[in-house]
Amino acid sequence: MGVVSDPEDEVLDLGFGVGQDNGPTSPICLVGRLCTEKTFNIYALTDVMLKAFRVKGKVTAREWGKNLLIFTFGESSERDWVLRNQPWHFDGQLFAISPLDGSVQPSQIQINRASFWARIYDLPISLQKESTVQSIAGKIGFLEVFLSSRELPREFHAI
Repeated sequence: MGVVSDPEDEVLDLGFGVGQDNGPTSPICLVGRLCTEKTFNIYALTDVMLKAFRVKGKVTAREWGKNLLIFTFGESSERDWVLRNQPWHFDGQLFAISPLDGSVQPSQIQINRASFWARIYDLPISLQKESTVQSIAGKIGFLEVFLSSRELPREFHAI
């Protein structure tokens, strides 16, 4: 990767290349943001999240600007487990996480999605169909199918 350094179009080689250590990158890193405007203790957040992730191997965390943490995992399988088992929370607030793409600054990553289970009680039998589930999901977010209807008990739908 080069950067134009003067009007004569000289290129400065920054040394980014395959197989070089250019800082935290995918596939073993996640970036996380606590979704709150309240003041919080970043050290407590880091400690709680590292314990909550319950990984067996090595995982480290470091602060990266305002309200961002970067987690580096020893194994991509452990990073994937953390992603699959979200949402995470701290002090009653959502802690949203996203894979870290090494080509983008962590502060530029839009961390604005989280998966949730929604449970609706006492829905009339005549409304227990896929179109109703899609309408409800449209009001609270979007539908993300994890299981087919055949894999769930009759009274459940995954949204």
